[in-house]
Amino acid sequence: MTRHRTEGWARNQYSFWILAKDQQQSGASENIRRVSTST
Repeated sequence: MTRHRTEGWARNQYSFWILAKDQQQSGASENIRRVSTST
């Protein structure tokens, strides 16, 4: 029971980490695009 709960928590943490990483990458590429267009 506790192991199942831990697996679910780990899965949530992993998906949240992937989501945050994805947002960071999209934000960084947008900053690069903004800089390249401004110059």
